[in-house]
Amino acid sequence: MITASIVAYHTPINELSHLLECIVHSNIDVLYLVDNSSNDSLRELSSMSRKIVYIYSDNLGLDMGIT
Repeated sequence: MITASIVAYHTPINELSHLLECIVHSNIDVLYLVDNSSNDSLRELSSMSRKIVYIYSDNLGLDMGIT
């Protein structure tokens, strides 16, 4: 199984949409879209494909990621 992940932070939907379109037509089985934005506006992108797993994450910063 081939997986990929994208971590986004207030990335414009139109920019991510083109990238996701390319990825879902590739041999990648699962794409994890991790949204570190202050809202879950990127959630709608998960409807593009069953391959996309949307994860809304509170952006806790670098210090929390290291611990």
